[in-house]
Amino acid sequence: MFDDAVMLTEAEYDAFVIACLETEFDADYPDPADFVTDETQRFLDSRARLLTSGAGHLDAAVAADKAAARAYAARARALAAFAGSRP
Repeated sequence: MFDDAVMLTEAEYDAFVIACLETEFDADYPDPADFVTDETQRFLDSRARLLTSGAGHLDAAVAADKAAARAYAARARALAAFAGSRP
């Protein structure tokens, strides 16, 4: 939900806003995480980003597993229908 939310102190926020205002028209805005000066908060933010990206990979794995389970169920139904149609 808040994958890219970064909490900045007032001084960090001021520096971020100034950097945004100084950004060229076609250039990308700076990453707010680059303005965090507290090392503990920087460490926690990096771990939160890792957990969030890991959760995305797990979601993809779960979706693939569900698709495989549906395919196996369809195969089992087809084999059961074949077995039921034999004399």
